[in-house]
Amino acid sequence: VGDAHQRDQVHGKAQRHNGRTSAERLDGSIAKVEKRVEELRQEQALRKEMPKAQREAEGRARSAAARAALPKTRKAGTGKRYGTAYEQPAHLRQPPQPPGIRGPSL
Repeated sequence: VGDAHQRDQVHGKAQRHNGRTSAERLDGSIAKVEKRVEELRQEQALRKEMPKAQREAEGRARSAAARAALPKTRKAGTGKRYGTAYEQPAHLRQPPQPPGIRGPSL
């Protein structure tokens, strides 16, 4: 009984420690998010006060920077093309099904 009691005590301490660690981590995350939200609010208030021409120029600059940061897309490959759009390659073709038989052909 004493051994089981000791294990329960150790288990309870470990759970409290893990819970406290998780809570501290979440508190840190919440603080970071709140700080970023406040920064965005300040930036939004500043944009509302700036002249229209300056606001538009900054918008163009942000768009250009975002476009430059995007990875360049690759062109589609030119792989082997077949005669028509609906034609399958020879190894995938099946002979036509004889009339009067229903169901998939093998």
